This record gives sequence, C-alpha cells and structure tokens, in this order.
Amino acid sequence: MVSWACPTNPREASGLDPEAVHMSLYHSHVPRLDEWNLVSYDQERDAIALTDRGEKFALVQTQLSSSEFV
Repeated sequence: MVSWACPTNPREASGLDPEAVHMSLYHSHVPRLDEWNLVSYDQERDAIALTDRGEKFALVQTQLSSSEFV
C-alpha cells in the first residue's frame, strides 16, 4: 500500500512511514470506502474486496488518468 500511496520507490520516499499509512488506511480510508460501497470490508477477518461499484470506479479513474485532460 505504501507503494500505491507514493509513486516513487517506497524505500526512497522521504517522510512516508509505512506504519502510519497502514493505520490511516485501516482506521479511516477503508471504512469510508466501505460506506460508499466501493469495497467490502470484513473487520473480523481483516479482509477487503473490491465491489462491482468499486471496479467500475477504478476503471473510470484509470481512463481519466490516462486521458489528455490530466
């Protein structure tokens, strides 16, 4: 996840703490994505899965980021 959060090599990223990234994802971002039905989050099993809505969102985001409008 650290490599996703930072486009450079995670070992070269200054000031990016892998544990802080994990905690932020676990306590803030993942629950929010679950609320928006972009992921399915099972806290007991510590499992995250992309929903159909999340897959569509990811596809649109990929298409937009590769377009000339970026």
